[in-house]
Amino acid sequence: MRGLDRLIFFTDAIAAIAITLLILPLADLVPLTPTDVLPGDFLLDHLSELLAFLLSFAVIARLWIAHHSLFEHVSAYSPALRNLSLLWAFTIVVLPLPTAMVAHWSNDSIVVGFYIGTMFVSSLLLTSMTILTHRAAALQEPTHPLSSRTIIASVLTTAEFLVALILGTVFQDINYWGLFALFLSTPILLITRMRRTRAIIRA
Repeated sequence: MRGLDRLIFFTDAIAAIAITLLILPLADLVPLTPTDVLPGDFLLDHLSELLAFLLSFAVIARLWIAHHSLFEHVSAYSPALRNLSLLWAFTIVVLPLPTAMVAHWSNDSIVVGFYIGTMFVSSLLLTSMTILTHRAAALQEPTHPLSSRTIIASVLTTAEFLVALILGTVFQDINYWGLFALFLSTPILLITRMRRTRAIIRA
């Protein structure tokens, strides 16, 4: 159990550091800005960096919440689960790099692919961990097992990142707007839940 706690603390710390690093490039620009430049003008001049920061902050937060929620169902870990979790942490560490690149080469297809692709791989690793935990009863918390709804939600999120990646790289005008595909999972899950409820009522 202590080993599991250390793994969770380690990945939590990595996510916290990565999310902090996102703002550092903007903070470094402040002392380089002439004092006659108004604060409002500074923010407008670096609007693309601000938007990239906000988007990446939201994505890392969402990925961390998913990772945290998964490990609430975990009572032990295997080497495979540990390695997948470390690979997931690697994607979180990498994300500040494409975030910084977005500000300089905003609509370049390689940057778009690197940026959204990193998110996709991170989500794919989360889904892999979810499926692995679901299939291994020894890893799950007996009183709090993974539900099928959690697995469906994880798979849907990964599929949405894949759709965003394809749209963003194939269609240059769409680029980062493809990430709005991430909002599709909520209505899909609601429709699925309504159908199940109706099926139960009819039965």
